[in-house]
Amino acid sequence: MRPVFFAFIPATESTNLTESVPRELLINQSAHAWTNYWKSGRHDTCFTGGGAFSQREYWRRVFAGLAPGTALLDLATGNGAVAVIAAEVSEEQNLNLEIHGVDQADINPESEFDIQFLGNTEIESMPYADGQFAAVTSQFGFEYSDTNQAIGEISRITGAGARVHLLVHAKQGEVHRQSEERLKRVRELVNDRALPELALSLAQLPVGSNRLSKAEKKFQSKAAAMYRRLEGAPPDDVAGYALKYLADIAGQISRYDLEDYRRCVRELTADLKAYMIRLNAMLRAARDEAQMREIKAAFGSLGFEHIATRPLMEHGEQIAWILTAEKNTGANPRRRDPRT
Repeated sequence: MRPVFFAFIPATESTNLTESVPRELLINQSAHAWTNYWKSGRHDTCFTGGGAFSQREYWRRVFAGLAPGTALLDLATGNGAVAVIAAEVSEEQNLNLEIHGVDQADINPESEFDIQFLGNTEIESMPYADGQFAAVTSQFGFEYSDTNQAIGEISRITGAGARVHLLVHAKQGEVHRQSEERLKRVRELVNDRALPELALSLAQLPVGSNRLSKAEKKFQSKAAAMYRRLEGAPPDDVAGYALKYLADIAGQISRYDLEDYRRCVRELTADLKAYMIRLNAMLRAARDEAQMREIKAAFGSLGFEHIATRPLMEHGEQIAWILTAEKNTGANPRRRDPRT
């Protein structure tokens, strides 16, 4: 009976992650939420216009330009969407790329390709050797880190001439706006209208009682108001999916074992809170133009050159930032401080 659309994590008291939340707590919540998201089999993290946003052709061009035998590291790889594209290009063009993917979440994706995945690892501190890689990529992952520390680590693990290609969430534009709207709708469903809580309360009342009848009418009234609120939302909207699921099972509560019903409502509520954590993390990670200039300067201070950023546009709206850089051919890897 339970839907498999969401990734489950235990519910937390606070789902509105603000600047006051300790970074360690935020990291733990985010890692847990992403671990279960990836284990659900999903590959995409960025959605616009009701569908997943893909830059497959961009990445194919990037990988086709790498020299044979290049050692490549994909940061915040998730289920390896970008790493798999690299492997496909490598196979098609006999590039024999050495491909690695690293992620903070507990990942272990299945792949038909020879890709070395490493989970439970923050990109600010990775176990790779100094100068090990000649190319580093990231699609909507680098910006979730402490970027100054991550840039230092990228400098350490890359050799002279190494290329960097990053796709970064943009604070401006359609994806950011839609994500804010999606988050607002889920918050309204869970917090303001408290529909999961109302659905759960139905299981506490005697079947056929006046109290149950009144509670059902209250739930139906709030659900109808929420349906009106969701008019015009994208077809893949999480709030809409969750509302339909709750309305369906609450409207047929007598058909279900009550303990099973309670479990499903509680797990759905936890799933929605996990979704809010992920969206909050994405909105916090998005960068504006001034912040991208700071990132460029940080790369430049560590021996990178030809550093460029540009907005990635789709249908006249900014979707993301693209950052490219190359390690100065005279630069040595930045050695890790032995005290850390």
